[in-house]
Amino acid sequence: MAQYDEYDNNIEELTDGTDTMRVGEIGDLYVIDMELTPLGFAGVQNTDWTRIISFDKGLGNPIYRHGVRNNNWVIDNELTATGFAGTIGVDWANILTIPRV
Repeated sequence: MAQYDEYDNNIEELTDGTDTMRVGEIGDLYVIDMELTPLGFAGVQNTDWTRIISFDKGLGNPIYRHGVRNNNWVIDNELTATGFAGTIGVDWANILTIPRV
């Protein structure tokens, strides 16, 4: 069963109690960042935290979801008003798929 979290124009921090990730939009980019030290996102990039991936959010509507589908971590973007209720490749697109290790 797929599990998703949708967001629009915000940053979400995810933690398992040990590692902390930041996922969301900063300016014109969609980003995934990871803390490296206890100072984390309050500190210096590439010292206290690092950007894992970023890409232009101009694919469609600024509404994204991230979650788990078919044992992969995925990021999807809405393309039309029908959005995630519609058809992949028409109403929404998969932007990133990271296989489970």
